[in-house]
Amino acid sequence: RVEGYHKTGSGLRPIYRNWKGGIDVFPESNEDRILVYPDRTTSRGIEVYHDRNFGSRWSLRAGYALAFVNERVSRIDNVNNPTPIVFDPTHPSPQDQRHALNLDLTYRPGKTWSINASYAFHTGWPATTESVLQVTGPNGQPDITVNPDKLYGSRLPGYQRLDLRVTRRKPTRGGELRFFFEVVNLTNHRNVLGYDYFRTRDASGGIRLQRDLETWFTILPSLGVSWSGRF
Repeated sequence: RVEGYHKTGSGLRPIYRNWKGGIDVFPESNEDRILVYPDRTTSRGIEVYHDRNFGSRWSLRAGYALAFVNERVSRIDNVNNPTPIVFDPTHPSPQDQRHALNLDLTYRPGKTWSINASYAFHTGWPATTESVLQVTGPNGQPDITVNPDKLYGSRLPGYQRLDLRVTRRKPTRGGELRFFFEVVNLTNHRNVLGYDYFRTRDASGGIRLQRDLETWFTILPSLGVSWSGRF
């Protein structure tokens, strides 16, 4: 199956964001909090799906998407930081991903057993890098601050993940019981969620910027049981 789409948005309300993109319990208090005034959004792309069985034991599902998501912005307020935000009026949306691929392979060795492997990949989301900026402090003395470069002017590395799941099904009266063992991110790939920056001093006493990676989950095994019934 092949599908194409073209969507536009207008008359949009201002929206709060954190341009670093990290996961935070209280994002409202962070220095990267901004208020974005979007004028228009545009998303377009093409998606290809394939679903096929190989006999009674094997099945394959695959999907690929080529997408472009942009927004046109008239104004951005830096909520918790007095430094102005530099941005292009038209730039990629925070979740814009040019290429996305999903593969799902299932093997059924018996009527009640199934082994599933799924692979996901997408190109990196837009990111905002930071640099050190010379400023004048409240006392009139020179100081430095960490300032964002152009909003969404860079890209995170590509994301990829391989998951594996083994399921045992047991019919029950009025339903079905399932026992499963699952490993998320089987290859323990380091997927970058965003960047975190720190000011540190080098050997000469100068200030330099250190960038640390914020990542998604590493390898994560789990056991579980579920029941589904008919009412």
